Amino acid sequence: MHLTERFKRIDHDHMAVDFTFDDPKSLTQPFTYKRVYTLHPDWEISEYICTVEDKEDFYKGIMAPAGKP
Repeated sequence: MHLTERFKRIDHDHMAVDFTFDDPKSLTQPFTYKRVYTLHPDWEISEYICTVEDKEDFYKGIMAPAGKP
């Protein structure tokens, strides 16, 4: 799999990010996801650490409804 991320500052308060996933073995064509983020100067960015509980929540909320273990 090949992932390309493109970051572009649209204006002072917005940034666009394009994520392109390219995996010829799994995908018939590249898939691009676009997202625009808004600046929030009053927000504090903090570190995120994955824990065992996060994994369990993922399996309960995402994998189990999809019919997978």
